[in-house]
Amino acid sequence: VLSGTIYSKEGFYWFIYLTNWTYFLFCLYQGLMLSFVFAAMGRFDWSTRYINSVGGTLGWFLYTLMLSWPITITLAFWILVFDDSYGSVWQFISTMNVHGFHSVVIWLDIVVLRVELYVNYCFVPIICSIIYLAFNAIYVFAGGCDAYGFPYIYSALDWNAAPFISLLVGIGVILFGMMAFMVHFGLTRLRNKFVKLENFTTADGVKLSTIKQEELSFV
Repeated sequence: VLSGTIYSKEGFYWFIYLTNWTYFLFCLYQGLMLSFVFAAMGRFDWSTRYINSVGGTLGWFLYTLMLSWPITITLAFWILVFDDSYGSVWQFISTMNVHGFHSVVIWLDIVVLRVELYVNYCFVPIICSIIYLAFNAIYVFAGGCDAYGFPYIYSALDWNAAPFISLLVGIGVILFGMMAFMVHFGLTRLRNKFVKLENFTTADGVKLSTIKQEELSFV
């Protein structure tokens, strides 16, 4: 992902877009989840200490964030930005990958992963969204431009020309991200009604129903 951006038309401007922040963190999240799968298969020690390690906490953080950002990016892009001028089939597939594939994977993860979710975890996407909006505003006020030379990253966040509207848009994005998080919270509760811990065990034969909830939550 990172090496490919150097040769893309956006170059290092790739790093200014929330879409690409989300995609990069999604790739990191998937790598961590893969390591947890190997742990559960007994490839290396599966223990409470490992689950609560830095890697486990980072996995929890990314999982929580991914319940908000990808779906926000997907809906915002396909409703507000997308047009039919993408040319080749490859460009369309690439667009689908960055603006839709991760949302589908997250929905599947909600079904197959036993990671608990609580309402107070919504502080993760809220803080991360505020950090990006602050970066966006500082970048634009400092004279930054997008990959095509426009004096903003997103036209809806043109802080120089319309700072009040940009602020309202930013607040709207945060609120929508919170709504997305709450929808996914509801889906995890629905999953718990149909998927019982008694049906699953770890690699060493310990029933998941006997493991403390906080150990399952990576926190």
